[in-house]
Amino acid sequence: MSTSIAWPSDAASYSRGEQIGGGKNRSVWAASCTAHEPPASVALKIVDLDKQSSQTILRLQEEVQRLGQLSHANIVTLHTAFVSRGELWLVMQMHAAGSCADVMRFWGHPFEEPAIFGVLREVSPARGPR
Repeated sequence: MSTSIAWPSDAASYSRGEQIGGGKNRSVWAASCTAHEPPASVALKIVDLDKQSSQTILRLQEEVQRLGQLSHANIVTLHTAFVSRGELWLVMQMHAAGSCADVMRFWGHPFEEPAIFGVLREVSPARGPR
């Protein structure tokens, strides 16, 4: 997880803005960390743990562990993760350009092979860490 700035691990330190994504029992919000001066822009992924199966909760734990270990300029940084009132909060770097899912929604179809290779090339370890 990000260590250059101290990121609070309580829901009261974040102010949600517009919902920018989500799915079943989870949502992604544009937000700001009000504990920082000036407030820092972040993306909040919030998952309702009460509505998850035990298998899904295990996958979420693995996701948090993997995100915390990643360090690459083209992969979102996980600042911190915590549980608040039965919800898992993932505080992540905000990318103004959006995600691969946003691009596919814009195009109206999944990536074709050349685009997949381009994405993989940009996030490959051979490109080096941040």
